[in-house]
Amino acid sequence: MELNSGAVAISIFDSSTLSIMYDRTCPHKPEISIITPTFNVVEYIYGYLSRIEAINRVIPVEIIVVDKGSTDGTIEHLRRVMRDLEVCGKVLIMDLNVSSARNIGLNLSTGKYVYFLDADDIPVINAFEKVKDIIINYRGSQVIAGNYVVYDVEANKVSFNHMFKTLSVLDCSELLLLWLSSVCDDGIDLRLQNMIFEREFLIRNNIKFHPDAISHEDFEFIINALSKCKQAVVV
Repeated sequence: MELNSGAVAISIFDSSTLSIMYDRTCPHKPEISIITPTFNVVEYIYGYLSRIEAINRVIPVEIIVVDKGSTDGTIEHLRRVMRDLEVCGKVLIMDLNVSSARNIGLNLSTGKYVYFLDADDIPVINAFEKVKDIIINYRGSQVIAGNYVVYDVEANKVSFNHMFKTLSVLDCSELLLLWLSSVCDDGIDLRLQNMIFEREFLIRNNIKFHPDAISHEDFEFIINALSKCKQAVVV
């Protein structure tokens, strides 16, 4: 079902008002739910949705966008492009910080795994071929992590993090220690953008973002997840 003729206001989770601006059911159960908080990011929307549509050709995904109340046309552009590309998922308006928005997205997600992605992040499409293989062949894995590239617009500088040379299966406690021991020396660097989490594991262990956190909110979330999970695959 797609809602594109107006918003429906309901009460959910914390009694805040939620407006559903778009709701399209996936034809198949998604393997990955991509959760994205937004606010005034209209210039990124087409590229963001085009990449997700390309990922969906590799592995079934849904997207859940929780917008803080954009005033630059982000919502209208999301609805139009999602409808044109036939992207399944939801677009919600809710006046929340980024941490609470991600928690709402997690609660509404239906995929086996969740991926927390910002609108200006650029996922590498062919990396999801590897993710698909991992989901099939390493079913006990609760965390999947990989490499990433960071582009500093102001400095016009690209930094690479190729911490994982080959596919490895690790105990989560081992990955956590490797990460924490190398935070200050350009070693293993884990971020939400290069990690995918098993949804059932997060829900079962009540792992969520601290609702008051607005800076470095991913750090506590990742530590909490790695301290409770059993197996991670890095690639």
